[in-house]
Amino acid sequence: MTKRTFQQYCPIARALDVVGERWSLLIVRELLVGPKRYTDLRQALPGMWTNLLADRLRQLEAAGVIRRAELPPPAARTVYELTERGRELQGVLFALARWGLPLLTEDGDGDGEPPVATAVVVGLRAFFRPEAVEADERYELRLAGTTWTAAVHGGHGGGLELRPGAPDAPAATLETTPAALLDLRLGTIDLPTAEEDGRFRLQGAPDAVLRFRRTFSLDTATTSSAGRPRPR
Repeated sequence: MTKRTFQQYCPIARALDVVGERWSLLIVRELLVGPKRYTDLRQALPGMWTNLLADRLRQLEAAGVIRRAELPPPAARTVYELTERGRELQGVLFALARWGLPLLTEDGDGDGEPPVATAVVVGLRAFFRPEAVEADERYELRLAGTTWTAAVHGGHGGGLELRPGAPDAPAATLETTPAALLDLRLGTIDLPTAEEDGRFRLQGAPDAVLRFRRTFSLDTATTSSAGRPRPR
């Protein structure tokens, strides 16, 4: 496939030459939460033709955004992961996530469950408040049959690490769905309502639960200008 270019001496145009093709940033979105196999990406991006995925992966690898890595035994498999250069795109994706949240309430293709990685990246990482971190803690996230670890670190502004798998002795555990997490971010549901009807279950020591809520802005979800629930 011939690579297209805007042929402009402009940093925005040059960035779009690299990641502006359709699906490219969604591949980056998936890899923000950890390395993935080709089959994992196919499953996470079901509307993407397999030859197009292969083409986009080659382009992103050639541009230094992603790289291939071999996992050691017993996994012994090839995965794709972001390079340091690729990880610099996370701020761009978080800004797009915040800008795009109100669009989820508009009529159109709002049916269905969002990908789990989208909920993790948009619902948690994009709304992480490093200044609110009070202690080094690990939280367990249960989303749509998958389990994740959210490890927060205090000091120097605070940090967050998200990875698949359950942590040992989590300070608090959140069980919800990707849709409920995004709806909470939109403000189309509030936290008390989501907890009352069972869409949002946050358990743990009271102090740890309160820190989790503060760290991920759960009590200050953004309100959509559209002011109506996401289509079901």
